[in-house]
Amino acid sequence: MHRAILRVLVYAFPLILWLMLAALAATELGSYARTWDLLHDVCNTLEPGYEHNDVGIISYYQLTSITRKLAHVVVYSVLALLTVRLCQAGRPALRPLSLVAALLVSVAFLGVEVYLRLNVSEKTRHVRLEQFVLDGIGVGFVMLGTPLYFLLKALERWLLTEIRSEEQPESEP
Repeated sequence: MHRAILRVLVYAFPLILWLMLAALAATELGSYARTWDLLHDVCNTLEPGYEHNDVGIISYYQLTSITRKLAHVVVYSVLALLTVRLCQAGRPALRPLSLVAALLVSVAFLGVEVYLRLNVSEKTRHVRLEQFVLDGIGVGFVMLGTPLYFLLKALERWLLTEIRSEEQPESEP
């Protein structure tokens, strides 16, 4: 019983927490104005006295825009990765069902995100095709990277097995 609870905490809780944080970001809390303010505070902390109207290599508008676009890729990459992790539950070999589940959870959450943006965020958030493309790129990274990771881990296990078998002295008759 304790092991089952621990398994839920280790594999399911991070995914549930991430879903909740991503859902909050789809509301007014993740608005452009709040991102702007956050980035301004971070930049001002790192470089005291820096103001958003200072002429520089990159403007606050560009920084905010880039940050928000990267956030789409990161949020959906982490979402897909945590879903694969939950489905794998520590298994050393990749289960193709894990990738299917990651895709389905990502698409389902995309529906939730669109609903939140259109109905809960007081009409301050909008939905654009560009966001869907960026979300898809994030999921795509995981869909391509996960099989590669498991292939490399299988190769690593095979190499370690070969090394161990070479290190063991052969029994003499």
